[in-house]
Amino acid sequence: MENQSVKFFTEDLAAVKQSLNIVVESFHLDDFEEWTIINLKQAFEYAVLFKEELKLSEQDMYLVKMLLHIFVLENFEPAMVAELKNAFFANLKMEPTKLNFLKKALLLIEQNKEEKQTSLAVAADIKHRQKLRKKYFEHQTMLYKEDILSGEEGSNMDKLTLIENFYHNMNSYSFKTKIAKKLWKKKKISALRIMSQFIEKSKRENSLLFNKIAMTMIKTSSRNQIDLINIADKRAGIMITVNAILLTLMIPLFASYIFDVSSFIIPMLILIISSGITIVLATLATKPLNRKSPEMYDLIKGNRSIFYFDNFKDLNKGQFTKTVNDLVVKSSYLENAIYADLYDTGIKLSLKFKRLRWCYSIFAIGIISTIISFVFCILYFDI
Repeated sequence: MENQSVKFFTEDLAAVKQSLNIVVESFHLDDFEEWTIINLKQAFEYAVLFKEELKLSEQDMYLVKMLLHIFVLENFEPAMVAELKNAFFANLKMEPTKLNFLKKALLLIEQNKEEKQTSLAVAADIKHRQKLRKKYFEHQTMLYKEDILSGEEGSNMDKLTLIENFYHNMNSYSFKTKIAKKLWKKKKISALRIMSQFIEKSKRENSLLFNKIAMTMIKTSSRNQIDLINIADKRAGIMITVNAILLTLMIPLFASYIFDVSSFIIPMLILIISSGITIVLATLATKPLNRKSPEMYDLIKGNRSIFYFDNFKDLNKGQFTKTVNDLVVKSSYLENAIYADLYDTGIKLSLKFKRLRWCYSIFAIGIISTIISFVFCILYFDI
């Protein structure tokens, strides 16, 4: 798109306005002016200034104005933007060549790619300048506080993360025209400073000291781990002790008097074997589960709980501290970590109790079988 072979005229700008009005009516956007962060009147004044400075043609100006109109759709709820744009282009009555050109131009601007075509650079600079306004920042914080913000990941993306993304996008954008750099460089620095302060303030307010959810998470996680260890140790310990005593008594007796008490070999074997299996299962119930260490991405997103000791065993102290601090200030990620911790703990507890159930079952079956075989030996063998 270095050279604009497509020419736009008054009727094309009128078609854009008409399609925009259709979208506003079909989506019942009565608060259109309130949502419109890009001030079109001011944006057109900037466009005239750029036209004089950069010697833009009338066709270039039509393209700039058309793009500025379309940018308006990006200032509604993030979850609605794609739907609004689709509806806009579906209702846009324009030649296919021009329509495709507009879509490619919007994609280039959205991706922040270097574009030698002056009209696109002007539109991108004016769009970015509008984001430096106080009204735009207030709008983003309002969305953040009212739980409206969402991104490509939908509600799975933390709202503070979205604010941080806005900050990084603003910081990474470089004005493409010299006049924009001259006019708005200081404005950009000021806006970034304000947004940075807001992000830091939000992090402080949601830090562990002030976040009851985070404190509850720490306490619950610690209690779950202690309870898990105690339950496994106590119940498995009982079985290990009882069966160890039985084996200690039975093995020497079996070895010393095997020929004298040959009639009772079967019940003795049943008791020894069942006790041995019981000890093995009880030992497995207390054995730490070997699980693959989670990726850092899963810990940061809360997909695996950073508060469970087995998940952070491969992290150094600095990585652990940073990950926890990043997690507890982002409410939705912290909630994910809470759910992940409850789920992971429940799965581990379920597996341990499954082994304990088998342990108790084998022990009970072994005792019953021993008694039955012992009685059978007394009744049917000469002693």
